[in-house]
Amino acid sequence: MVRFHQMLLMHLPLQYVTFRESMVEFVRGEVISIKENGAIFDLHGVGVFVFLTPDTMVGLKEGETHSVFVHLVFKQDGFEVYGFGSEEEKRAFLSLLSVQKVGARTAMNILSSLGYTGFIKALEEGDVSRFSGIKGVGEKTAKRIVLELKGKLEEVKKLPEEAVSALVKLGFTRQEAEEGIKKVLENKKDLKIEELIKEVLKSGWT
Repeated sequence: MVRFHQMLLMHLPLQYVTFRESMVEFVRGEVISIKENGAIFDLHGVGVFVFLTPDTMVGLKEGETHSVFVHLVFKQDGFEVYGFGSEEEKRAFLSLLSVQKVGARTAMNILSSLGYTGFIKALEEGDVSRFSGIKGVGEKTAKRIVLELKGKLEEVKKLPEEAVSALVKLGFTRQEAEEGIKKVLENKKDLKIEELIKEVLKSGWT
């Protein structure tokens, strides 16, 4: 019997999905409805709910076409789709999944609660308390997250999410914001968030 997720993968055209190693990496479609913790995307006539972090939902509007990087979690009765505004945010999510006792919902709760920048800062500082107060994360799991991921920071670090989100609110697309920040950071490494945003705006990157 063909399950729903198999039917979805068979019928989606390539402009909606990018494949690698037989997995869906990226989707693009019209936002039909925005929910508290995600949105429903029209993917070639199929309405698919995608769990999203608050950072990813910034700038999302119903009736507009948006793109998100995704990770599919297959279950006995179907699958769940988790979406991210950047490959770096998705990489952070996958790093959390590598930790014992951390499932997809818990990993999403962590990124939604702390934000990407807060997640990285908590790891850098080894702040177990930042994780232990999050739904689905006990003290033992919080300690395990810090212990296992603190040494892998370079694998999950990315552009400052606060700066990206601020630029998106100012009218930049997420891609323009990320490219502008990368350009500025090539020459100026140690800028505060406010200074970084000002430099991107000053550079006239659009």
